[in-house]
Amino acid sequence: MTATQSASSRDRLHIAVSLSGEGSGHATRMAALCSELSRYYRLSIWCPHHTRALLRRYLPDCTFFYLPVIRSVFHDNQIDYIRTFMANTWLFTRANRLVESLRRKLLRTNVDVVMADYEPLLPRAAKGARLPTLLFNHQGAVDRHPAPRFSWLVAWGTNRNMMPYFTRHITSSFYDGDVGPLLRPEITRRRPTFEPFIFVYAREGFRGNVLPALDHFPGVNFRIFPSEDFDFTASLATCRAVIAPAGHQLISEALFYRKPLLVFPQHMQYEQNLNAQMLVRSGWGMKSHVRHILRSMDTFLNRLDRFPLHEPDPRVRFCFQDDTPHALELVRAYLSQLEPLTARR
Repeated sequence: MTATQSASSRDRLHIAVSLSGEGSGHATRMAALCSELSRYYRLSIWCPHHTRALLRRYLPDCTFFYLPVIRSVFHDNQIDYIRTFMANTWLFTRANRLVESLRRKLLRTNVDVVMADYEPLLPRAAKGARLPTLLFNHQGAVDRHPAPRFSWLVAWGTNRNMMPYFTRHITSSFYDGDVGPLLRPEITRRRPTFEPFIFVYAREGFRGNVLPALDHFPGVNFRIFPSEDFDFTASLATCRAVIAPAGHQLISEALFYRKPLLVFPQHMQYEQNLNAQMLVRSGWGMKSHVRHILRSMDTFLNRLDRFPLHEPDPRVRFCFQDDTPHALELVRAYLSQLEPLTARR
């Protein structure tokens, strides 16, 4: 890099991007967006160690900083709140010191803007540093669909803690979002086919329920993920259908390929139950509880030729396509308003 190029890079707006370490959905969404943003801005990525390898594949020129995140503990396809609290006690007790340390680091590294995907520490630090903060996540959809349920109150309270401060909030969702889902290029450049196997995503907390159930269907070819033997993206593009928990990113990727889904939302997890409900209303999926896994799998497998089961509910704004260009447009429009302000600092 020449001296002129280096100076040009320093003159660009510096965005500190932070993200949750829960699952891979946050990392893949930010990878899709940030790979585009990096063409226009200087990015630093603030994330836990276990998401760094995935993000480095898309953002090899970015600077990475370690960021501790809340880790959920799952059991029987639901969050174990007691064990989750115990696993994160060290983080809760040190939160104020961590925020102050992050505030100083934001100022020391000349950050202009913070962009966070459901991660609370860096927005709190940004508030202390008086930096503008853009929240970009899916969980904002929960606030748009309130319900008279205890699980919604828990989700609402969790959102208040996970999204403590912002100057702009953009919600990305396959239903009723400011923008639709953000999909990786390796997803969007593949064309779907329908081969005779079922894609099963057996993540932590769900694996113990779904793997024994598969033995009751000996004539069906199941391909289980995470896997060291099969490529995730290629298998998703070529499978006949998907069985999984109700995480937003996997549902969005499967809907892009128009794959029928059977999902098992985590018990008392309102966001996943909302994802599952909207999937059903799209016509492309069924939802069930792990207590009924055998019966629901049998019904699902026998209905595969009937999908979509009905037309999408016209009362919901669905988006089954990659909406990264629209998201980039909204983010750049917001950042363009900040550039004169940050130039004066």
